[in-house]
Amino acid sequence: LQKIVTDSIDNHHSFGFVASLTSSNVYFYFDKGISIINKAQKVHGYYKIKNESICKVLSDSTCLWVLTQFGNVYQFDLVSCKYNLKFKNIPGTNPTVISAIKKGNEIVFGGYTGVTRLNTITGEYQLLTNNSGNLNSLSSNVNTGLVFDERNNLWVGTPQNGLNCVLSKGNNFDLIKISTKDGNPIEVFHGFNEGNNWFLATSEGFIEYNMISKEYSTLIELPKLIKSLESNLRTSSV
Repeated sequence: LQKIVTDSIDNHHSFGFVASLTSSNVYFYFDKGISIINKAQKVHGYYKIKNESICKVLSDSTCLWVLTQFGNVYQFDLVSCKYNLKFKNIPGTNPTVISAIKKGNEIVFGGYTGVTRLNTITGEYQLLTNNSGNLNSLSSNVNTGLVFDERNNLWVGTPQNGLNCVLSKGNNFDLIKISTKDGNPIEVFHGFNEGNNWFLATSEGFIEYNMISKEYSTLIELPKLIKSLESNLRTSSV
């Protein structure tokens, strides 16, 4: 496992992990397969996927959902540890997937070519993209974060082009550009939400954005954040 992890990092391959929703197992995924670590912290196998490259893995109650670079979607059975191909040629996974979430019967994922909403029951999908001639489109095809709010609206974070809110009752977009007091755009690198607040790592530092008031407050300014990280790196021990 250590060799696989080292190879994935050195070659910039996919690498991540998800927790089981029904057991204490943790599933590590790599470019070419999945490995299981049980509650005793022992590695239980390495299950390769044939002729594919894994982009992202999502946890479900009875399986793992596996998204590949070729646009194929597999179910990885938690009992048999086998890959079952569910859907083919779903757009949005090439060259890779940056963010992916699952809610109910829907998987939403995106990277550099827009955001794909996939129904895991019917296999039907919707690809949301940027269209410079259409104001009712994503502000960017590159996304840095995806999340559903309490009203089931889908929020899409983008670098430099603000947040997008896809309303739950349709395909209308409420584009929210976060800017400094001087009107300069803030670059969003990553984000997550709690209730009506979105916490964002940005070019201005770590900020809190309220989806109702559409206002933000700076929690940690970028220079202070960098200084704090540098201090922690100097004082931490391995």
